[in-house]
Amino acid sequence: MAGEDDIPTFRDLPFQDLANYWRERWLSGRASRVDGWRAWRRSEIEDMLIIAKSEHEEMEKKDV
Repeated sequence: MAGEDDIPTFRDLPFQDLANYWRERWLSGRASRVDGWRAWRRSEIEDMLIIAKSEHEEMEKKDV
């Protein structure tokens, strides 16, 4: 992604290793700097996902 190579290097790593890397490299720092997520409630997120899914399904119907 830095533009140093034309061909990506693929690694077959266990999912847990990838999740730990992501958590340390990306999630932790942003979670400490951006705190809007603290106000999220599970039911609100679920409602947003359901709405997004129904909107997506409607768009798919129009494409057919």
